[in-house]
Amino acid sequence: MKATEGIPKGRLIVYGLLFVFGAAYLLWAIFKKPAPLTEKFEQTKPAINVAKVAGPVLKVPIQILPKEAVVKKLPSVVLKPEEEVVNTGKITPAPYGGTTVDTIDTKTGEVKEQFKPNAAPWFSFEDKNYIGAGYNISNQGATVPVYWKRDVFQIKELHFQTNIGLKIPVEPSARFEWNAGANVEYRFNGFNPFK
Repeated sequence: MKATEGIPKGRLIVYGLLFVFGAAYLLWAIFKKPAPLTEKFEQTKPAINVAKVAGPVLKVPIQILPKEAVVKKLPSVVLKPEEEVVNTGKITPAPYGGTTVDTIDTKTGEVKEQFKPNAAPWFSFEDKNYIGAGYNISNQGATVPVYWKRDVFQIKELHFQTNIGLKIPVEPSARFEWNAGANVEYRFNGFNPFK
């Protein structure tokens, strides 16, 4: 008895095409050259383009951070001799970036930074991969699932993914199980029903 016996020919063709397109997409995703990650500090672009005007003359010295201490803690930062460090900050996690505004108090010389995270875009392509493994036990026996998920695109907080997986049985007499598919996730920040 063949494994395909009893399945209509048209359905087999559709399954075959889905498998070929899915495999081609996954191969493209695996072998595509990834964007390089940088560990160096880069100059940020201004959030708004407005002509600068003359500001108040400060009657107090500006509070600066010692360059040596900054370079010691952040060795990849590049400072010119004429540059002084007035502020550093850690940006809170923001998956879609954000905007910062640095202000200086003209009475004390203290510099402060404000940050506002950007909202999720209405539509964008994504390039995130997840590979994982685990251990499951059920009434069918114990298995070791291995999977790969890939974010394809998003619409606001909805993320569309493709995935492939394999369940490896722990018992030698059991059969391997594989799966491939697509799913949608709704991701949100700040909501915790257990607080």
